[in-house]
Amino acid sequence: MLSVRKVLEILTRDFFADQVRSDADRKSTAEATWDSFRTAADADAAEHEEELAATAAVVHAMISAAAADGRIDAEERRRIFSRLDKADLLPSERAEIERAFEAPMPIYALAREATTPAQARAMYAGAVAAIIVDTPEETDFLRSLRERLGLPADTISEIHGRFGLDGG
Repeated sequence: MLSVRKVLEILTRDFFADQVRSDADRKSTAEATWDSFRTAADADAAEHEEELAATAAVVHAMISAAAADGRIDAEERRRIFSRLDKADLLPSERAEIERAFEAPMPIYALAREATTPAQARAMYAGAVAAIIVDTPEETDFLRSLRERLGLPADTISEIHGRFGLDGG
């Protein structure tokens, strides 16, 4: 027969064992919740970084297109910023874009920036939107850019039509 003391020891031991298991369960639940939150936050951050990179690529395409004829004139600068101003740029972002005007990216570097067909399409549309194609250099730039981006003819026609560009 068990003594009262033995019963208390068993109950106490079992209580503490349950407590430890419960703490472990709570900890693992908390850790799982934290891991889930961290994974979601990391995914959101990665998605945000990808979005920023895609946006930067379009801006670089716009600037490079404007510089294709050897200079970026006031109208081209205005066209670029009129589109970018809708994005409520921070002063630091605007300053970064101003710096990008000083060193437009070459076409081969632009083409490497396009990691998806949608991004290639957006870059080309940005380039077309940024300029008035009135020089052979700008025409050559757009032709070379679309070739390097591997854009299909129907996509090119749709973009040209949207921005009122005949051929190019």
